[in-house]
Amino acid sequence: MRQSVLLPLVVFLAASACTPRSDPPGQPKDDADATPDSSDTDDEADPTTPARKPFVCDSGPIELREGSFELTASCSLSGGLLLGGDAELVGDGADLTIDGDLVLEENGALRMTGGVLTIANSQVFEHRIAASGDAVIDLRDLEVRTNSGVPANVTSNYDATDRALLRAENVHLDVSQSWVLANLTGEARLELINTRSIPTEIYPADSASVRIEGPSSDHGIWLPFPAGASATLAALPSTPPFTFSFGRDSADVSGIGYQVDIVNGAVGLGIISYPGSNLTVRDSDQVPISYMLANVTTEQVLTGLRAGTRDLLFEHQGRRLALENAQVFPFGWQIYNDNSGITAEEAAPVVIADSFVNEVGGAMNARVHVRDSVFGFAVLGAVGPNARVQVERSIINSQTLLAQYDAVLEIRDSEIFGSLVQAAGSSRVLLINTPLRTNTCHARCQPMCLSLDGGTATQCNGFNPATDVELVATEEAAIIALGVHELAMPVARGERVTFSGDVLVESRLEGLGAYTFDLGYMPAGGGDSTPIAVAQTGPRRAEALGELDTSALAPGTYVAVLELRLGGTTLAASRPFVVTASMTTGGVAP
Repeated sequence: MRQSVLLPLVVFLAASACTPRSDPPGQPKDDADATPDSSDTDDEADPTTPARKPFVCDSGPIELREGSFELTASCSLSGGLLLGGDAELVGDGADLTIDGDLVLEENGALRMTGGVLTIANSQVFEHRIAASGDAVIDLRDLEVRTNSGVPANVTSNYDATDRALLRAENVHLDVSQSWVLANLTGEARLELINTRSIPTEIYPADSASVRIEGPSSDHGIWLPFPAGASATLAALPSTPPFTFSFGRDSADVSGIGYQVDIVNGAVGLGIISYPGSNLTVRDSDQVPISYMLANVTTEQVLTGLRAGTRDLLFEHQGRRLALENAQVFPFGWQIYNDNSGITAEEAAPVVIADSFVNEVGGAMNARVHVRDSVFGFAVLGAVGPNARVQVERSIINSQTLLAQYDAVLEIRDSEIFGSLVQAAGSSRVLLINTPLRTNTCHARCQPMCLSLDGGTATQCNGFNPATDVELVATEEAAIIALGVHELAMPVARGERVTFSGDVLVESRLEGLGAYTFDLGYMPAGGGDSTPIAVAQTGPRRAEALGELDTSALAPGTYVAVLELRLGGTTLAASRPFVVTASMTTGGVAP
């Protein structure tokens, strides 16, 4: 998702490699330790080049506004790093770990060769890289990570504007653990040579420029078509390496200011369709589609979305998106709703039904309803203020389920396979009658069980390193899983049946720390509830909730009712079950 467009727990954080000091962070001490080495004072050095000072690895955050500094040893910062003014940090072979944001402003520069650059996220979108003005990030022959060591695929944004430049050559990133989304606005530039997955996905806009060279490259580029844009894409290349150009320099294109140039590179190309755009994709295979719905005041319905389909026409919200002999990519569709231009009261739902979708996201005031669908390998999220995303009767193989701000992500009567479930701000994630299963290869894994190393696929989602569903709530957020698991078969009268399920509350809020639950049953047609278990405590994860003796029950359909009492609020989940007539000797029902 990607938050860029609208917007994968045990945590390991490396301890700081340096002893805290009282000197200003990042500045050298005014003593012998700060004396430049011989290479900095060589008589043959360029007199116009300032001597580099050793970078002091303090605990952070660190802000530098002037001077040239050298990373002489590996360094772990427990806060962010800002390089502004004409400050420059240069490293050769040393690792740099930043548990915070990396920000470059004005003429600030970061130049690294060799080693590992880590943005130490323990949660999705926890930290970011931002560059503005004429800032430069120049990376060569190194690895980039956005994961502090958690068992998940963790994403960071690279947000670049003005004339900022990111140049990378022979740089790589492990997409089973880390992910970088590059959002390019203004006249920002990317220059990448034989670099793999850093950035992982690229979103050019405004007058940004992207140039990718070399058969060892590996990136995804999303070509946005905003309102007023018009173009025809014919015979999009899909077998790398290839050479391809599109943007402001292309013939018969209007409303596009960015430029993308691929020179013998390995790139996946996708399109982003906005309301009011006019795009025809012709004679092309494996086209990923991101479909934006904005300021929705009348219900918009998308049904039957599938991977591999051809010859489609979509005209929601004044757009024209036509696929003519063009095939949708196997990982399918990304659907996003952003209602930031209207009030929540004006917002109408976006309905997705009977579809295979790779990613679904709701931004500000979004109202998204998904039913009877299968989710692929990316993100399912309610990521904007007052967003509401509801899912029911669906299979979820996503790497991350995400809620932010005060948004609500509600999932009912579905199944989740190994996802990281993350809530931040004051958001809520409600998992009602939704079993938490493992990320293993299973029959409902679409489009396929995926292996990233070419071996036998043992997981469904190869982009997700975790096996079990993880629940992570920060700030004032909460994740609640409440459900009764379905019985494998009807119950013969007289049998004792154990109901199992989930009662989980993950939150840092003190008021949500104490909770109880009751389990009862009632006839399916209604009536009073009969207790099975009262005032029980959690957590329970796929564990017994209570046992029922069915000897006194007449054959028929009943409903097990699970009620969670939490901070003055009651939440409920119910599950029907059937009691059949018991059989006596000779097969006669009593």
